[in-house]
Amino acid sequence: MDFKSYGEIENTYNQKIINKIYDFEFPAKEPKWYCFTKIDGSNFQCSIDEEDKFIVGTRSHYLGRDSDFQGYERAMRNEDVENKLRKMKDLIFDNFYKDYQFKGVKTKSEFCLTVYGELCGGMYRHPDVEKVKGATKIQGRVDYHPDNMWVPFDILLRQIDGNVFLCPQEMTIKACERVGLPHEPIKFIGSFEDCLNFPIDFVDTTGHDLWGLPIIEKNISEGIVIKPNHGYWFPTGQRVILKKKGERFKERIEKNREKNLQDLTLNELEQKYCNIYREYITESRLYSVFSKIGEVNEKSFGTILGMFMKDLYNDFEKDYSEETHKLECELSVDELNLSKVRKIIAKEVTEFIRPMFIKKLNGIE
Repeated sequence: MDFKSYGEIENTYNQKIINKIYDFEFPAKEPKWYCFTKIDGSNFQCSIDEEDKFIVGTRSHYLGRDSDFQGYERAMRNEDVENKLRKMKDLIFDNFYKDYQFKGVKTKSEFCLTVYGELCGGMYRHPDVEKVKGATKIQGRVDYHPDNMWVPFDILLRQIDGNVFLCPQEMTIKACERVGLPHEPIKFIGSFEDCLNFPIDFVDTTGHDLWGLPIIEKNISEGIVIKPNHGYWFPTGQRVILKKKGERFKERIEKNREKNLQDLTLNELEQKYCNIYREYITESRLYSVFSKIGEVNEKSFGTILGMFMKDLYNDFEKDYSEETHKLECELSVDELNLSKVRKIIAKEVTEFIRPMFIKKLNGIE
């Protein structure tokens, strides 16, 4: 079974993507939109393939038997994931797929079940909840469970002939509930506009909602994920899905005056873009990188730096590619040299990452 990663989710502050959603009339096509609590953990997928094998993977690759990633083995045991996914595949084949037009499948060996979710937990800072020895603290910014757990959020069905079917959200929720797996807590169901306006600075009660733990009053949520009930895609293949993060979790801090530094080697235009690049240098972006690589060791710095820079440049390109490419065509290198700007940013990112990398290496949060 070929690996299929979970795509990146666009931020609601990206007005271009919001305009694009309206241009393609997705809000008119789908009246039912969901706001789910965004889990601050590590993206993790579990599959039952066409040969009935249980396979797990991170956002970027499948894991081998000897892999150690973010306490995933504890989460798999805690929730009996393998057995429950086998039941889920039976359930979908026997009861659901005909209702949702997943047609042409006569046996369970003709399709693979992949469930995407989030590894989380490892701490729960409440006086009435005991620590769990051996649990891996994942992220550590929001409390979910004292042990390591896995929270599913999307189900993908893949036929051996290549057809792919993303289950509607209502089907995903129903399937998880029927087999005894948790799912992302629902915060709101309504129109696209109402979901965009949903407030995000709320106390995260996931631990209480999913596992009956006492609520932690200052446990502020990372934010929400906004999805239409049915799966929709742009012609480019990009999925229609958004995230809306709280202030402390944002991966870009717009107009951050503390980062509007002056460099005498840059002209006015280059300085402008240098300061825009600096808005993307945030702790939240670094935590996101940490969550993707798992255990940090002395050899990880180069990988972390490379992933951080790639992520930073990708987001900058989404927001400013048209503007900067137009200027580069119109101006000479002496008038606008973005390569020079990027060298300055790369040096600043290295200095930004190093102290937090050392803390992570030494197990200091």
